[in-house]
Amino acid sequence: ECNPTTHERQNQSLPQSLDALMLDPVAIEQLETGRDWIRYAASCLAGADLAYGQGSEDSLEEAERLVGAVLHWDPHWSDDLMRCRILPGERKAIAALIERRIRERRPLAYLVRESYFFGFAPLCG
Repeated sequence: ECNPTTHERQNQSLPQSLDALMLDPVAIEQLETGRDWIRYAASCLAGADLAYGQGSEDSLEEAERLVGAVLHWDPHWSDDLMRCRILPGERKAIAALIERRIRERRPLAYLVRESYFFGFAPLCG
């Protein structure tokens, strides 16, 4: 279960351990693949009552872009990448970005400095 309101964190830098995250560290440890992380991120984002735009129409599209941005996936990645195992450092980075998106309520495009417009990804300020 994703409950971003529990375990609130004051330090905004990348956490040294998953225990420092406000997301459920037990659930995070069980997420192994890109598909797992996209599903979990979509649940977290949907439960946070966020507004979407700048390239995402809903929590699932936003989750795909969020995970893809952290892992440096091409926006037209193949389904094979969804089955790849996510490394511990990548897990921390994905979880930290999910938290930032929920806590700061800033559009993902501003957090990752990238937005898609007609298939192109210009940098955002």
